[in-house]
Amino acid sequence: MNWLFLVLGVVFAIPPLWTWQKIKAKEPTKMTRKAFFICGGFALFFILCYVALAVSKEAVGPIMVLMDLAFFVSLFLTIYYAVKGRKQKGSYKKQLRYSSIAAIGFFALFGLLMTNLPNQDSNDSASSEPKKEQTQSSTKTSTKQSTSEKEETSDQLTNSEVKKINRQLVKDLKDDQDDATNGNKNYDWANWVLKIVINKDWQATVYVDGGFTKLSEAARNEVASHVNGLIGRSIVTADVDYSPEQSREGIYMNFHNGPDILGRSRFTDHTSIKWNK
Repeated sequence: MNWLFLVLGVVFAIPPLWTWQKIKAKEPTKMTRKAFFICGGFALFFILCYVALAVSKEAVGPIMVLMDLAFFVSLFLTIYYAVKGRKQKGSYKKQLRYSSIAAIGFFALFGLLMTNLPNQDSNDSASSEPKKEQTQSSTKTSTKQSTSEKEETSDQLTNSEVKKINRQLVKDLKDDQDDATNGNKNYDWANWVLKIVINKDWQATVYVDGGFTKLSEAARNEVASHVNGLIGRSIVTADVDYSPEQSREGIYMNFHNGPDILGRSRFTDHTSIKWNK
C-alpha cells in the first residue's frame, strides 16, 4: 500500500520542481504561486505518509484519520462550490472540478487503507488471555470458575481447555524442532516458528523468526500448512473435542514477527494465508 503514496508524492512533486527549474532559469511559467504551493504540499504529505508506513505498519491508523478528514473537507468544498456555481452561472467550475476529484481521491485512499488495516482482534485476544485468567483466579473461587466455564458458548474453548492446548503446543513444537535439529528434513519448517498461542475463540497467534519474511510465498505457505496440522494434533492430544469438520477447516491463524503482523488466515479457508508482504 505504501508504494501508492510514493507514486502520488512523485506525481505531485513533478510540476513544482519543473516550475522551480524554469524560475531559476528565468523562463516564463504558467503555474501560479497558489498551484505551486498546493502541489508541493500534497507531494510532501504523500511522501511523509510513505515514510511513516515504511517505518511502522501502526501508522496506518493516524493516516486513515487524516484521509477521512481530507475527504470531508473536500466534500464540503465540493458542495460549497456547487451551490455558489449554481447561484452564479459560469463561475467556480474549475474549483468544483478540483474539489470533486480530491473528494473521490481521498475516499478511494481511505478505502484502500481499510482493506490493508491489520487485524488486531486475535492478537489482542491472545495477548490479553493470560491477564484475564490471572484476574479470574485471584477474584473468583474454584466453584465460580467451574460455573463460568459451563456458561461458555459451545463454539468457544473454556479457560482450562485453552491452558491445556497451549501447554501441549509448547511440547509438540519443541518435539518437532528437536527432530529438525537431529537431521529430519521433514521438520525443518519448525525452525521458523518461535511460539504458538491459541485463544478461546479458536484463533492462533504464530510467532516466527525474523528470517521468515525472506522466504518465498510458497515456502511460507508450506510452514503455515504444517503449523495448522501441528495445532490440530495438539488439540486432539490435549483431549479437547475437535470435530472432523473443524479439522478440515483448520484453525484461524495470525503470523507475527514481533509486533508486526505478516499475514492471517482467509475467512473462507483458514488453511490459506493472506500475506501482507
